Amino acid sequence: MEKPDPPILPIMAIVIWRDIVQSSDWAEVSDVNPERFSSIGWVLPEKDGVLKQANTQDEEGNLFGVTAYPIGCVEQVIPIPFTYESKS
Repeated sequence: MEKPDPPILPIMAIVIWRDIVQSSDWAEVSDVNPERFSSIGWVLPEKDGVLKQANTQDEEGNLFGVTAYPIGCVEQVIPIPFTYESKS
């Protein structure tokens, strides 16, 4: 009998990503460029062209405050070593 695959756990990471920018004023074309941002949180593996990151994880492992990035907007994912330690 084959062992089932272990659950895929989220990892704590910084996501570096670009966002769309639109100008509604008289800005020159050369002055309008995508902005670079960074977010920190629990990152799940990419699925169907989307990377998801949650900013909160409870003691039971449930994730909340989820951001979904189209994978084409993600420039880099930087893992952060982290171990959750229960106070009980």
